[in-house]
Amino acid sequence: MMQKNDAQRIRALERDKDDLKHEITELREQFTTLVTRQMRLEEEFGALETTTEQKMGELGDEMSLKMTELNEDIHALSLRVDFIQQDGDEDELVDKAKDRVIDHLMARLAGD
Repeated sequence: MMQKNDAQRIRALERDKDDLKHEITELREQFTTLVTRQMRLEEEFGALETTTEQKMGELGDEMSLKMTELNEDIHALSLRVDFIQQDGDEDELVDKAKDRVIDHLMARLAGD
């Protein structure tokens, strides 16, 4: 009876051992797959990081150029506004002078 139980136990342990070996094989395959996937993702990330850095550099250069153009446009517009204001001030001054001359002439004509 003891030998029968021992034989059953041995068979059960051998099945467990085979199951564990199979599970270990599957886990090794999964591990290999995951390591391969991780390496591929790291390569893709590195390429993406490089591309991003290049694009950021290009964007920075483009933004710098656009800012320079914008500053030049603002300066040109500022000069135009100053010119228009000066011209407007001159026109206003001329109008005031005309009004004073006309008032003076009217006063002289009215006084005579």
